[in-house]
Amino acid sequence: MSRNFIYILIVIGIANIIAQLGFIIASLFGFIHYYPFFQLIGSCLLVLFAIDTLKFNRSKTIYLIAGLAFVVAGVLLKL
Repeated sequence: MSRNFIYILIVIGIANIIAQLGFIIASLFGFIHYYPFFQLIGSCLLVLFAIDTLKFNRSKTIYLIAGLAFVVAGVLLKL
């Protein structure tokens, strides 16, 4: 992957994290009933995967697998 593509993925991931935090705050005030806790954890792990890819560390597969698992679990459970 090129570095520019990874930077775009990081920006999109951070925007996704901010949107999910907005959903959590809105649900705490009772405006909506959607709690994306697992998706938030998964998105954070996927952003860590992208940052880890830029640094060429070895633990990036753990972030990828755990991040995808949390996102899928959050979508299936829909807390």
